[in-house]
Amino acid sequence: TFAVCGFVSELTSRKTKSGKFITSFTLSDYSGAAKVIAFDVVFSKYRHIIANGSLIAANVSLNAKEDESGCEMLLVSALRLSELAVSVKNTLYVKVPDDESFNKTKEICAQYKGNGSLCIYHEGKSQLLKSDSSRGINLCSELFNNLCSLLGRENVKIK
Repeated sequence: TFAVCGFVSELTSRKTKSGKFITSFTLSDYSGAAKVIAFDVVFSKYRHIIANGSLIAANVSLNAKEDESGCEMLLVSALRLSELAVSVKNTLYVKVPDDESFNKTKEICAQYKGNGSLCIYHEGKSQLLKSDSSRGINLCSELFNNLCSLLGRENVKIK
């Protein structure tokens, strides 16, 4: 396998004879474009990342086509390019004023599953809640910016 990075476009899915889906998309950068194919099981793991307009890093494998017209790239795994910017060894600290902000913070963080630690201080209840290893987050600039928009920059820290 090897990694390719780029901009996702032309995202399409089709149903196979067996009832499963095959998704294909174009991954492009300034040097060119390539078609990537994702089988149902793999795409279901990364559908929250792969959308038209998203910037991703994709691990792909090459598969020779049956008609000998060349190779196709098969998706193995993917992540947002923004996820490469922050080390996952850090902890994200968030301060929320009330239950509504706490619930919105949990909803946002649930979209960024990973190995990073999360600590939420609930100001209204004077409670500090830490994520366990099964509920880790992926510390990336996109998550950080979303939480800053919700809670204000002064209430979101990475240490």
